Amino acid sequence: MEREREGLGLGLHEFNGQGMKYLFLGSFVALMAASGVTYLLQPDVRSQAPVLYWVTDANPARAEQVERFRHWLEKNNYPRMELRLDTANNATSKKIIQGVSGVGGDVIDSFGGSALRQLHAVGLLADVTEPAKELGFDPGHTYPAIVSQIAVNDRQYAFPCNAYTTMFWVNKATFAKYGLPAPPKRWDFETFEQFGRQFVGAANPPGKRRTAFFAASVDRDIMRCSLGLSVFNETLTRCRLDDPLKAGRRNNRQAMNESPAVEHRKFPRKPSGQNNISVALS
Repeated sequence: MEREREGLGLGLHEFNGQGMKYLFLGSFVALMAASGVTYLLQPDVRSQAPVLYWVTDANPARAEQVERFRHWLEKNNYPRMELRLDTANNATSKKIIQGVSGVGGDVIDSFGGSALRQLHAVGLLADVTEPAKELGFDPGHTYPAIVSQIAVNDRQYAFPCNAYTTMFWVNKATFAKYGLPAPPKRWDFETFEQFGRQFVGAANPPGKRRTAFFAASVDRDIMRCSLGLSVFNETLTRCRLDDPLKAGRRNNRQAMNESPAVEHRKFPRKPSGQNNISVALS
């Protein structure tokens, strides 16, 4: 009886050992098959031409730009390529994570020089200085003020798709309605504050809740840059908000604490992607 039990135990042990081998082998084959199917379902594999991914925003103009790119290839007898949009990974953090992982986009939108320098610092951008000169999209074909937004250390890494500047639009009729002269075409901080105080005082009945304001927002970074200054030095080791910006700090303090144009009030949130400064005159 003991021998039979020992033989039965040995048989079960051998069966379990063989069964585990077959289980692992079957799992390996199934995973390999699933990997193959996944690979075949990739867009790059199913496409008959190389695929270029453009990491950008969900802009209606992008569809037309993709079509123009296709026509441009055909017109110049260039090899066929397919340009596809990737609008789900447009955040800078996603661009960096995918880039360092080896699955980043082929063309990446950069919203301003700071984002471009960040992508350059992690080694994601190709130097296009020489090709830009040969193909005619070097800095000489855009605005001089844009150069710092597309180049790092005199080497070009991008070319502007949408170049814009921040400005105030002035409604002269609204100023005339309240018996005020329109602001001049050029002004300094003191003039800006003076006209703001006058406008808010004239546009709102005294003693009542104010509903008309001079400016919806003021970008203090632009104010500092207009003086050739920044928050930190080039190595980001020392704050530069010292004596040269006393006037700017004074104006900021007055705008936040003293100006009648500022109240604690709620504004509707701006849609994502908008970064503008406007004059609220209504």
